[in-house]
Formats: sequence, structure tokens, C-alpha cells
Amino acid sequence: MFRLARDYQLAYRVRGASWIAEVQRRGLPCNDFDFLDSYMLDPHKKTTHYTNLLHNLPVGLTEWAVHPGLDNVELSAIDPGGSFIRQTDYDFLISEQPKATVEAAGIILVDYGALQVAWQNS
Repeated sequence: MFRLARDYQLAYRVRGASWIAEVQRRGLPCNDFDFLDSYMLDPHKKTTHYTNLLHNLPVGLTEWAVHPGLDNVELSAIDPGGSFIRQTDYDFLISEQPKATVEAAGIILVDYGALQVAWQNS
């Protein structure tokens, strides 16, 4: 896994402080903090949780895996039981609250494509 990442200049998606430390010790790019998966959050408290996380975001690279979608028949067929979770992600992301919080805190949003280019040039 490490050899492939180095050979192809790929970034890691790492979970757990010990794995993050190991990947960084080897000089390979990865997130600085555990990533957040929206499926692990209580959907009824998600907006409050997301807002608190944004206000307390540490300096460095933090990944959030969110799964926006519409709670409809089509999504229910694809992801039974998950369409409500995806709807809560969608509702939060299209609201004004995250945009205002991100702008006020000076948070820079990036995707892995942009990170890959930065890491390959470093």
C-alpha cells in the first residue's frame, strides 16, 4: 500500500491517529485529523454537530465525508435506510449557515483533486 502510494504519488485517506502518524512519518500525504463520515452522526442533531465542528476546526487538513441526497423513492431504492441521512446532509449544505461559518472562519474548502496536485508538486 505504501509503495503504491509513493509510486503513483497518491494521497491517503487515513483514519486513526496512529495511522495518520505512520503515513506522515513515511513522508506520504494524508489528512492531519480523523475524517468525519456523516453516516456516523445522529441525523437529528447533525446541523448542531456540523456547526460546532466548523467553529472548532483545528488548523490542518480535516476531511468530511458527507453524502448529500434527496430523501425520495429513487434514493430509497439505492440506499435503503440512508436516504434520510443523505437528506440531512443536503439540507445542511444548501443552507446559509455553513457558508457563513466557513467564510467567517477563513476555512478553505478543497477536494482530493486539488490536494493531489499540491502533493505531487511538493
